[in-house]
Amino acid sequence: MVASYLDRGKPIVLFVHGLGCSMEYWKCIWSSEELADYSLLAVDLIGFGQSDKPQKFDYRLEQQADALLSLINEMGAPVSLVGHSMGGAIAALLLSREEVVAFANIEGNLTSADGGLISRRTAAQDETEFVKQGYSKLQRRFPDWPEGYVSMKSCTPTAFYRSACSLVSWTDSGLLLEKFQQFAHHKCYIHGDQSANFDTINSLGGIQTICIPESGHFPMVDNPSKTCAAIASFLHGGE
Repeated sequence: MVASYLDRGKPIVLFVHGLGCSMEYWKCIWSSEELADYSLLAVDLIGFGQSDKPQKFDYRLEQQADALLSLINEMGAPVSLVGHSMGGAIAALLLSREEVVAFANIEGNLTSADGGLISRRTAAQDETEFVKQGYSKLQRRFPDWPEGYVSMKSCTPTAFYRSACSLVSWTDSGLLLEKFQQFAHHKCYIHGDQSANFDTINSLGGIQTICIPESGHFPMVDNPSKTCAAIASFLHGGE
């Protein structure tokens, strides 16, 4: 797993990207003055970005979570998690670990309502057919998504497909929302003002929500300054 780390000798914040993405989606954090009080760690999940893309890896979310946990243990310090979309679902699988002290969930998949147009339609296909044709069709269907999304530069069709299948299975289980609700430490749910899923928001049960103006599902791309400020404000409030 490839990672970028800015060590400031301060509390660590680990950023986890979503399906079809990479750590490049977090490029706004490195120059953020609001996040200057933290050491910053971003990763390319296995199969994505610059990380290895083993064909035989099954790309279940729990395997990605195990890889993240190994990295966290290497750091030897508590971490705050920031997870976007699928990254929020993976991060939720780590919330029972004592190493995790805070969690900012940026439109992370929590319920079946978050199964999404992309992941659910992907999982409904046969893997062989998706690898041969479905992935390229998917790329053509979403030309206006942030640069690099569902790109062969970001992940392989196999990694995308198997990740989507695991993501749908976890969101349909109801366990991700339960893990989020039961997390006893500082937590929040962040969403764009143009992409709020009110079925999910209404199910949070009083968990703090933060709306990022002028943004959709990718607030760190659409409105990076407001997103970094929101994350920093949340983290400061949790200290």
